[in-house]
Amino acid sequence: VPVKATVRDMNRVNEARDILLDRYQRPPKIPQLARMVGINQTKLKALFKATFGLTVHEFVQKCRMERALDLLTTTDLGIAEIAYALGYNYPASFTHAFRQFYGHAPRSTRNSLDQRE
Repeated sequence: VPVKATVRDMNRVNEARDILLDRYQRPPKIPQLARMVGINQTKLKALFKATFGLTVHEFVQKCRMERALDLLTTTDLGIAEIAYALGYNYPASFTHAFRQFYGHAPRSTRNSLDQRE
């Protein structure tokens, strides 16, 4: 059943997206995010998924992974430094998430760049 969304609801969903883009390193939990934008959790989750094609968690993950790729390809930061910069408590968690998202380890991205130079 499609969720009924008012213009006000959509503004709130967009506001939630903006908060997540801003704070993807340490995103608010869904209950907190829902309170921040003034919409209930169920509606927020449903409208977010319907609007952006991703769950809140998937959206945050995508932001982090896109930023990770950017940092890997444009800086000399170590894998651990990148992991911490993206809000991961453990570099291994970051490596695991990166591998799940891109299908290879962050180090192989860095290594393939080094071979091109």
